[in-house]
Amino acid sequence: MMNEPAFLHRGVEVWTLRQVDRASAVQKGTAFRAFKRRLPVLVEDRDFFVETIAAPSDEATARLLARMREAGALYQSSQAAILVTRNACTQMQGVASLRSQ
Repeated sequence: MMNEPAFLHRGVEVWTLRQVDRASAVQKGTAFRAFKRRLPVLVEDRDFFVETIAAPSDEATARLLARMREAGALYQSSQAAILVTRNACTQMQGVASLRSQ
C-alpha cells in the first residue's frame, strides 16, 4: 500500500484491514465489507490469512500480532486479524472506494 508499511507473514507481504481503511481514508469497516464481498474468489493462505489474536497459530505470528498492535495496525476491539495480500487488496478495490495498493 502506498502509505502503509507491509508486514511479512509466512513470507508474504500483508496488510491489516485497519491499514486498508486508513490508507483509503474511509471509515472503519469499509475494508471488511469489501473483503466479505470478495471472499468467494479469495483463497485463504494465498490471498489472505486469519489469525486469532488471543490464540495465534505459532510464536512467530504472536510476535507479528504484537508488532501490529504496537504500530496501531489493528483495531483495538479486533478478536481476529485478517491479513490481506496485495492481490486481495486489488480484488477489494473493485467493490469499494479503496485506494490503489
